[in-house]
Amino acid sequence: MVRSLEPSGPSFRKIRKIFEEKIDKEGINWKFVSGETKDFYYEEFTKQCIWDEALNALMKPAWLFKAKSRYRDMMSDIKTEGKKPDFVSEDSWENWKQKWNTLKVQKVCDQNSKNRKSKAIVDGSTPSTHTGGTATYYEHGKRLARKLGRPPTAPELFVHTHTKNYNGKTFINEKSKDVNSN
Repeated sequence: MVRSLEPSGPSFRKIRKIFEEKIDKEGINWKFVSGETKDFYYEEFTKQCIWDEALNALMKPAWLFKAKSRYRDMMSDIKTEGKKPDFVSEDSWENWKQKWNTLKVQKVCDQNSKNRKSKAIVDGSTPSTHTGGTATYYEHGKRLARKLGRPPTAPELFVHTHTKNYNGKTFINEKSKDVNSN
């Protein structure tokens, strides 16, 4: 399955803007966004982006994968901020707040938080981290290829994205250092 839309930055920004055009009152997460609303999001995306027709069969699955991730990020930002964005109706905002405060949703949030933290406890290192920011590995690979004058190897890309300031020497944590030495 294709899970990448390139270039990712413009694709991600378009997806986020489309979400803001039509908010689903029930959509506290991607699972609760109606099929009708998801179809609207995809149709708007197809109006704004161009690709080779030979890729049509691959585009919707790639878009769905990225849209789910972007929606999760958007909702996380909104919930963390704690104030209603301008593009969210008062009705949707009140519905979301009510659902976020249910015991069931609180339990899921707490469990997810514990799961993320448990990765650090298991082996004593921090959870998997890289220095790539929001850029995809594909984008980092292209940048490194320009710098090297050839496509980077997988180990070169790993070192590039797991060292401070991409210096190739100072690993961001012990786990990254260990992975590189093996």
